[in-house]
Amino acid sequence: MSKSRVIIALLFGTLVIFSFKPVLSAEYEVSYMAEFYLDEFVFDKNMGYDVVFLKNGDCVNEVGEPMLPSKGLRIALPAGMEVKSVRVTDTEVMELSGEFDIFPSQPPRKIGPNDKNIDFVEPNKRAYASNQPYPEKIVELVHQSDLAGQGIAHIVIHPMQYVPAEKKLKFYTSIALVLEGVGGYECKDYLSPGISDKGRETYLRMIKGMVQNPEEVKLESAFKIRSSTTQLPEGPFDHVVITSSTYASYFEPLVYWHTKKGIKDTVIDKDWIYANYSGASNQEKIRNFVIDANSSWGTTYFLLGGENETIPFEYRNYDEGNTPSDQYYSDFDDDWTHEVFVGRASVGSTSEVNTFVNKVLKYEKDPLRTDYPLDVLLVGMDLDASTHCEELKNTIDSYIPSQFNVTTVYDSDGGSHRTAVISALNSGQNLVNHADHSYINYMGTGDYNHGLGIYNQDVDNLNNNDQTSVVVSTGCDPNYMDNNDCIAEHFVIYNPNQAGVAFTGNTRSGLYYGGDPYSLSNMLDREWWRGLFTRDAYKLGDVLVDSKHNFPTGTNNVRRHCEWTFNLLGEPEMPIWTDSPDSLAVSFPDKIPIGSSQFIIYVEDSTTHSPVSQAYICLWKENEVYLTGFTNFNGYMTFFPSPATHGTMYVTVTKQNYLPYESEATVASPLVFTQPATEVEETSATIHGFLEDDFGLETTCWLAWDTDSGEPYADIESLGVKGSGQEFEIELTSLTQGELYYFVAKAQNDAGWSSGEELKLLTKPLPPAELTAEATSCSTVYLSWTKPPLVEKTMIERNHTPAWTRGEGTEIYNDTSSHFQDSGLEPESLFYYQAWSLCEKEELFQYSDDYDQADAVTLFMCGDVNGDKRIDLSDVIHLANYYLKGGDPPQEPICRGNGNGDEAINLSDVIFIANYYLSGGDPPHDCENYVPAVSKQ
Repeated sequence: MSKSRVIIALLFGTLVIFSFKPVLSAEYEVSYMAEFYLDEFVFDKNMGYDVVFLKNGDCVNEVGEPMLPSKGLRIALPAGMEVKSVRVTDTEVMELSGEFDIFPSQPPRKIGPNDKNIDFVEPNKRAYASNQPYPEKIVELVHQSDLAGQGIAHIVIHPMQYVPAEKKLKFYTSIALVLEGVGGYECKDYLSPGISDKGRETYLRMIKGMVQNPEEVKLESAFKIRSSTTQLPEGPFDHVVITSSTYASYFEPLVYWHTKKGIKDTVIDKDWIYANYSGASNQEKIRNFVIDANSSWGTTYFLLGGENETIPFEYRNYDEGNTPSDQYYSDFDDDWTHEVFVGRASVGSTSEVNTFVNKVLKYEKDPLRTDYPLDVLLVGMDLDASTHCEELKNTIDSYIPSQFNVTTVYDSDGGSHRTAVISALNSGQNLVNHADHSYINYMGTGDYNHGLGIYNQDVDNLNNNDQTSVVVSTGCDPNYMDNNDCIAEHFVIYNPNQAGVAFTGNTRSGLYYGGDPYSLSNMLDREWWRGLFTRDAYKLGDVLVDSKHNFPTGTNNVRRHCEWTFNLLGEPEMPIWTDSPDSLAVSFPDKIPIGSSQFIIYVEDSTTHSPVSQAYICLWKENEVYLTGFTNFNGYMTFFPSPATHGTMYVTVTKQNYLPYESEATVASPLVFTQPATEVEETSATIHGFLEDDFGLETTCWLAWDTDSGEPYADIESLGVKGSGQEFEIELTSLTQGELYYFVAKAQNDAGWSSGEELKLLTKPLPPAELTAEATSCSTVYLSWTKPPLVEKTMIERNHTPAWTRGEGTEIYNDTSSHFQDSGLEPESLFYYQAWSLCEKEELFQYSDDYDQADAVTLFMCGDVNGDKRIDLSDVIHLANYYLKGGDPPQEPICRGNGNGDEAINLSDVIFIANYYLSGGDPPHDCENYVPAVSKQ
């Protein structure tokens, strides 16, 4: 089919606004027009019968009935449409001239060494005597599936009808059909909200490659995110290796490479899955993890690391006994549409893991740049007398671009086919395609006609020296991975640096219809190669899934078996070389600063110097930077990485058919430190910086300061070019006393600016002024002073000596006022006071260097008649003796004896003081306001 057009109409319903929440009452029609041309068909003879094949098509295969061409199609549906039926609305038909005796369909046959001589099934007499066109329907609806939120209808078209009794062929040159449906369909598979841009592009490319109307494809995320069944480790991840703890560390080089190139990868232990996921079997637990990882992380690639005992296969019976497959994990809702890409490394030892990983890394990163990447070997043998796989290989050869060197080994060739195959393998083949009878330890090289083939030992003895092959085979059992010694494993994991790097083939029987070399397993083979060279599916997992998506599996158990048993022994994310590897020339800054900055990358072809678009770039600095993106049409991509520390940021660029580009940028802005200020005075200070590392670049150092924190700083001064290990400083002058300043050391070179930590300094304040001290009683002194500007606090110390250093006196005050009364003092004593200013700002504090000073003598105490600075019995006796017997008067001033404060000394004062001292009466009156002259009465 070479032309098609699709028309989508929404009838009798309302507009569907959300594809994930369809309107249930809507009715839909999708119209499709298929056109066919005779040059798309092959007319041939087989055993005297006429055979007609549709290039890149299929055949109707009802045993004994006419084998006629058919075509399976997939059509993208509008959101919410549930397909109910298909009808033909118009056709253009012509009758081909001549008579045709159409070959009768044969039962499926195994592509195994013991299944070669099967009796030919003669034409069904009733069917071949019929006057009715066969098949009756020219269009059939098979089923509906979905992927990444896109609904897909599966239909089969029969462009030719045969009238057996008349031996006439009717050829439909055009068929107009309508898919009819209603609203209400909800997808089972939506695009994960956590999927990467690269993952989204993978799904978009995959679905567009499946359907006839790629322009209508619209991916949708779920209206309601599927809840995780457990606590997944922190992600997301594009790729996951599921293996045992024994092998986990050995897969790390592969995980590291994936992550480095922008496919974020991790290893998950199977035992962790078994402990954290529900399921009736370990297979179901792993499947539930895959569902969870795809839904939550957006993971698209899964590598199963181990044999059946480590990571179990799922066994099913579609056409023959229990058949193992990893399709259980890739098509996790059993709708024959694959949600993820799965491959297996069926390793049984750590050395086999090493062999597998090393082969993948060698193939992907460092292939031999000889003719090897363009070398292809096609092996096509007769499966029986009427089925010649040479025809299949010639069709596959037509897809291979002309620059490839194709070696063919066919049954029609002379000489030893076995020798020719081994010789070709030893010379180094990038791609190998094999179609012949096979078994677990054997691949035929002319088995039907000559009994020839290669065995495990032959594979072990290959000497292709790092020119490892990607092998695809349609034979029975070569990929029997649940057996410890299948020939596929000898290609991939038993033979370091030799043989193969991947094997796609059957874990059990491959099947074909006799007389049809394009049927069943051979059709999967054909679609594998079509996908690789015509549908841009170039990764191992992608091309496997693409072949299955373009295989009309339907509800037929024979076809289901063929798809189920076709599995990948290999890394699903590994790209396949489909041209001679070229090199990339990449330009970007080799030094970047700490913190966010613009990072522009330019990618060009190293040979033609033309820009390379859609090159995939990954910037990675562990735990700090992980950015990916594609170059634009002009070869540019702009990132804004924000590394937090010095070190290496990896720059990796990949694109199909280019050698990976690996380099790095150094987070190399100067490493500079701010050091504490010294010599801080009232109006000056010295600030310092230290350039620890200039990373080999000429570096200018700066110091900046301001009274406000943070950029921009009001003042900044260059200290000139400095080298690693050098200090630099500035003496600041004309600063404000008692002010808080912020300062920082900075450095600048070609990698950008960097700054040390912002530090602070607090200048010293001026001392207080006009400090006065006045005794206000026998026990108090009143202090007052003037605070200078910006000073919050004053600290005052008291002493009995006239001068001392701060801290040697008794601190009596430390607060914000400008006056204070010192109390609790000894009467008639001389006290000295010194006052300093104190500034406290943001945990810094400074005292003034200078201080102001004052002194005062406390007053006498009334009642202290004898002047011994206390009131006791001696004062009572002294005063009584003075008043009653004319003894000595009170010590000067005489008013000491006026205890009651009545301005006269008499008996009442004696009694007052005696009562105070002896009986706890009122204390003597304060003498502060007394007049000195007091008389005796």
